Amino acid sequence: MTQQLSWRFTILALIPAVMLTALSLEIRAPAGAHEGEQHGTPAPGGGASGGPVRLTEEGRRNLRLEVREVELRSLIAGPTAFGVMEPRPGSIAVVSSRISGRAIRVLKLPGDRVRAGETVLEVESRVVADPPIGVSISSPITGIVTERAVEPGQPVEPDQSLLTVADLSKVLFRLDVPETDFAGVAVGQSVDLRLEALPDVVFRGVVRRIATTASAETRSIPVWAEFENPGGSLRLQLRGQGRIATSHDENVIMVPRAAILGDAANRIVFLESGAQFVPTPVIVGRIDGDWIEIHHGLIPGDRVVTRGNYAMQFIVTAPESIMAAPIGTKPAGAKVKSAGKNGRFGC
Repeated sequence: MTQQLSWRFTILALIPAVMLTALSLEIRAPAGAHEGEQHGTPAPGGGASGGPVRLTEEGRRNLRLEVREVELRSLIAGPTAFGVMEPRPGSIAVVSSRISGRAIRVLKLPGDRVRAGETVLEVESRVVADPPIGVSISSPITGIVTERAVEPGQPVEPDQSLLTVADLSKVLFRLDVPETDFAGVAVGQSVDLRLEALPDVVFRGVVRRIATTASAETRSIPVWAEFENPGGSLRLQLRGQGRIATSHDENVIMVPRAAILGDAANRIVFLESGAQFVPTPVIVGRIDGDWIEIHHGLIPGDRVVTRGNYAMQFIVTAPESIMAAPIGTKPAGAKVKSAGKNGRFGC
């Protein structure tokens, strides 16, 4: 009886120790995790270790790492707006007949170029005569035939539009500028234009006209910019996005936009420093195409990562003692876990 009570007291005494051990196992952080961080989430302001990142040559190649210098550049800033290509006032001409009759010959097709005074079609009068009375009709302007509304043998009347000719040597692009971005826009300012049909080409034009009234539906103000079009690549009704240059500053510290990481409140770049890359906070400013202004954090000549920097946020950098240890040796301070007597898993 006394022996049974002794065993019971022993078991009761062990219960608190077992509970404490289980609790400590539950709250212990997983191996390799860092305070305030979950696996798969980059540490704020750096790699997964929260500090500088060191890469081997093989690591650089795997990341396809690219590094660019911080530069002093000219910065052109201003509002951007979407729009559509339009003809200039007075650049469209309609070809019609002065007499009633029927079309005998139509000499031009849409896309054909014509000169002012060149014959584009012939009409035979309805007046009975021998021989029949024929009239040659010429183009009033030099340009391109954009529309053909008559075929040979078709009756024609003086109020009919037979052909349309457009002078596209210069064209207008109408930008619908939001009223909140309109401040500073003026006639004579330059405009950079990218078309959806030609996204890799930048066209340079000039603001020629500004509407006096904003649209009640879109709350935008139409602005027309004129563009030279010697090659004819600017076609009517093409859509695109233009930027009006309302300011132009020189010697502005800028980096490629691809170098910037983080959210709107915390911007960083990976700054090259010897053999490592240091996550560096920056304050950014205006954007000019693929470049962005830097107010604080970098100076001209600094080198920042522009490709491979996103993946660098997830890289865990080993301590110096481990990186420097020769292969097959035990680094200083490293612990080797016993495989156990029955194999590598200690079973």
